[in-house]
Amino acid sequence: MRMVKKLAPLFLIVGLCLLEGRAEAIRPFVTDDARIADQGQLELEIIPDLIFPRGERALFEQSLIASFGILPSFELGVGGAIGINHGDGASFGNPELSAKLLFIRADPSGIPGVALVLAAALPYGRGVLYSPGTALNLIAPLTSHLFGGALLIHLNVGLIVGIPREDRSRAIHPYAGLGVDVSLGLEGLRFVGEIYSGEPFAPWSSRVATQAGGRYEFNERFNLDLVFGASPSEAGKRFRDGSDLWVQLGVRLLFDAFRKTPGDPDGGAGLFKNRAMRTGS
Repeated sequence: MRMVKKLAPLFLIVGLCLLEGRAEAIRPFVTDDARIADQGQLELEIIPDLIFPRGERALFEQSLIASFGILPSFELGVGGAIGINHGDGASFGNPELSAKLLFIRADPSGIPGVALVLAAALPYGRGVLYSPGTALNLIAPLTSHLFGGALLIHLNVGLIVGIPREDRSRAIHPYAGLGVDVSLGLEGLRFVGEIYSGEPFAPWSSRVATQAGGRYEFNERFNLDLVFGASPSEAGKRFRDGSDLWVQLGVRLLFDAFRKTPGDPDGGAGLFKNRAMRTGS
């Protein structure tokens, strides 16, 4: 009975996730957004995907990312992935850690949001998902809400560094990403897409990749994505020369796990409040 009482707030939060609401600031994919979970909130991203590398066996990958709102302007994140393909068994990706500082929160009035992310992938794992080395990245996301939130644009610029653990050379190269999130005119239904050069946690891969699909926002605390992606099989090659393909399902859940009162589903206020927030509009 005591355990039931302890779990009751969690059940209540899950129930609140099923209530209708609005959702303006939702995470994109690889391209990050200038947004963090509000103080005391827990955000979970559950991402199963099926990967079809050119000339190799298909791989099923399951990723989990948890983000914790520490302050109204600061968030910590942890993540990891496991994978299974026929013949090679299970593989475990490098564990990921991130710290994100939000300077200004994006506002539907058009005021852009600005953040800074420092992240690392640690040199532990096994199998095809494991990269033998430490990956570091410093990325600045910028997010703009246009036309009252009907169009969201996410722009990323940064630097990716790879520190090898085995027979590899040190890797340093820039990172850039552009993501869009567009309302399709139906309640909760949106088009999402992105293109990016390099992968923040894969410094020895500098390929260009793109993915696009649909997003359905059930409410402000629960949304579901279905996207399809492609990337040239080799760095420096074009898509028509041969591509790796994948299909991905994404689930985002937001919980007021460490709060006594509901947090802001649009995320933390940031280090510097914009004019619209100061005036209450």
